[in-house]
Amino acid sequence: MWMVDELGGPITQKIEAPERPAALQRPDAAAEDFRSVLQQVRRLDDVQAHAENEAVRVAEGRGGNLHDAVLAMREAELSLQLAMSVRNKLVSAYEELMRMPV
Repeated sequence: MWMVDELGGPITQKIEAPERPAALQRPDAAAEDFRSVLQQVRRLDDVQAHAENEAVRVAEGRGGNLHDAVLAMREAELSLQLAMSVRNKLVSAYEELMRMPV
C-alpha cells in the first residue's frame, strides 16, 4: 500500500507488521502442539510394548503368530527410526539457532 505523508513529501511505502505465529495468536496452541507430541511418544511406547508382547507370546508358545510378531517388531523398529530422525532434526535445528549471533 502506498501513502503520501502528511507534509506533502515524497510517496512512502507503508510497512505492515508480519503476521504473528499461530502459537502467539492462540495462547493454548503451544500447549496443544506439546500435547500432540506427547501423544505420539505415548503411541510409540505402545507400539514397542505390543511388539515385545507378541515376541514373548511366540517365544513362550502361548499361541502367538510368528508372522504377526515379526510385523509388530518391524512396525516398532520403523516407528523408533522415525522418532529418532525427528529428534535428530530438532536437535540440529536447535544447535543451529544457538550458533546464530544475537
